[in-house]
Amino acid sequence: MRFARFDLLGRVLEVREGDFGDHLVLIDGRVVSHKSMGFWVGGSSHFFELTSEEGEKLHIEVQVRGWRFRFTPAFLLADGAEMAALELVSRRHMQRRCPYCVYSLVGLTVENDEVKCPECGRHSSLAVLGLKKGAKIVPRHARDLGA
Repeated sequence: MRFARFDLLGRVLEVREGDFGDHLVLIDGRVVSHKSMGFWVGGSSHFFELTSEEGEKLHIEVQVRGWRFRFTPAFLLADGAEMAALELVSRRHMQRRCPYCVYSLVGLTVENDEVKCPECGRHSSLAVLGLKKGAKIVPRHARDLGA
């Protein structure tokens, strides 16, 4: 299974590609869209609405392309404007790495439930990294990870 996580309006957006080519989009762990066989038909588009903190409704589209075997690109659009380009990668490859530049975050301290990447300087929330809230450092071993 390949996946990508993104912090969207204070929520965790997760895009997953299953072993048989199905595409899932989750918001805070809840499935908001599912398309079977997305990989095999060239990709899939997922549409849903989210409400911002100001109460404004945003029309969100996640486009998942299914035409590559090494990685799967996905694009996140809000009201038609591209917000992010994501690359779905295996869980093993992305554990304990910065979602923006793939730099290893092992051993870094957590401040305010976020980790600052020393390579690119961006902050990643613990939820985006798949870690339990309240963690003090990014663990070395996968068995110490929690979601």
